[in-house]
Amino acid sequence: APSRLHMSTDEFSQVSLEHLQSVSLFEGLSNATLESIKAKMIAKKFADGSYIVQIGEPASEMFFIVDGQVEYIDAGYNVFSHSSAGDVFGELGLLYSIPRTASVRAATDVHLLVLQQKDFDEFRKENEVINKKIAAIATRRFDNFKYELVKLAFSPDADTFTESQLSSFQEVFFIYSEGSKSLTKVQLKKMLGDLSGKEFTDEEVAAVHRTLDKDNDGVLSLEDFKIKIRTLKWLLDPNDSVELAGKIQQELDEDARKRSLVPNFDGSSFGVGIVVGIVAASVLVFASHLDQFK
Repeated sequence: APSRLHMSTDEFSQVSLEHLQSVSLFEGLSNATLESIKAKMIAKKFADGSYIVQIGEPASEMFFIVDGQVEYIDAGYNVFSHSSAGDVFGELGLLYSIPRTASVRAATDVHLLVLQQKDFDEFRKENEVINKKIAAIATRRFDNFKYELVKLAFSPDADTFTESQLSSFQEVFFIYSEGSKSLTKVQLKKMLGDLSGKEFTDEEVAAVHRTLDKDNDGVLSLEDFKIKIRTLKWLLDPNDSVELAGKIQQELDEDARKRSLVPNFDGSSFGVGIVVGIVAASVLVFASHLDQFK
């Protein structure tokens, strides 16, 4: 595995309050609160090529890039994105103790400010605005999760997922499991209710739990969740599915138009028809034939 190298430093300029205000999590906070947050941040410097965090590690801090650039690396050591001065990463770890979903490596010498979870938790106790923002972030993440679920219907035979899909699936798993390595039936029930807009009985939850438990060990792990994730798209609220399917089809049509590879589709296109048909049928099947999940 790549080695990690870093050194602490306080020899570079601190970020301004305006920089902190630009972070969605801190937007709207008073200057006094921002000063308190800033005072708790630890200055660190990472050399070009060194790893700041590695995929799978426990996460309990967020990073604000003061100077330099970082790159994001997947499990196959492929660089898939970059961030630079003014950007923030690791905020989900701070909020939900989610294991790192990607490695982050310094693409140049980089100066960071680091906020530890224990310090952030103290601010949460004293500031309701932060808690409202956390709830809003969770909602956006879950909306993206539903979007990625519906998108699976456009490639029903695919054996692999995109980095965006994997990241979304992992984020939602750890949000609902509260950072644990497994999802309980109580936590799954909450997720299913949020997905479908209906109340699930304990029997229904147990049936879905058995279906998602790929290795049949009675524990719903992240790996089980990812392997059987396509099952959940059958349980989406049909209205959400139709709306998201339309959005996805528009994106696909626009991409096809730009690439000039295939003609544009109309509103009754294959993708929308597939999604609407699958969701409408599957919700009815699930409601009336729970045996399929046993």
